[in-house]
Amino acid sequence: AEETGMEVPPEPIIFFKADDYQNAHRLDQAMSHMSILLKNNPDVESKALYVRTLRLMKQTPKAKQNVSQYLQANPENPELLEEQGRIWADEGNYKDAKKNYLKVLKMAPTNQRVRRAMIELQRNTGESPDKILASARILVELEESDKNIQKLSNALKSNDKHKEAIKLLEKV
Repeated sequence: AEETGMEVPPEPIIFFKADDYQNAHRLDQAMSHMSILLKNNPDVESKALYVRTLRLMKQTPKAKQNVSQYLQANPENPELLEEQGRIWADEGNYKDAKKNYLKVLKMAPTNQRVRRAMIELQRNTGESPDKILASARILVELEESDKNIQKLSNALKSNDKHKEAIKLLEKV
């Protein structure tokens, strides 16, 4: 950024911009923000976002190399384990992908993104409709719970009960 004369924004802004670009499938822009972020603040969340961006850009060898390297330093990080699982699932290595997803769900049972990935894996591996339906029920319950908590939080905020709303959201 200094070379171009642009001022480097604070890391949280770069992180959220990279995440926004990724969500909008503007992956080249996400990657340019990622390079700045990783240079200035190489935390584990940024590394996971970087691997996710590489995976979405179909740069699988680079994504695999980086996630393996990052997992050596953070072997129990759920975001990195999820990304490794997604890479394996993309390659058809469903057995190892499932191990990672189950490990993540053991650490973070309410992780909806991994639950969705697990359902997709179950469909791809031909698991019984009953197992898939059971997984889907859990996901729907979690999504409804999140919606209800958000509605309650919004109601508390509108009634000037900000502290209660923040406490409620911190529990999620």
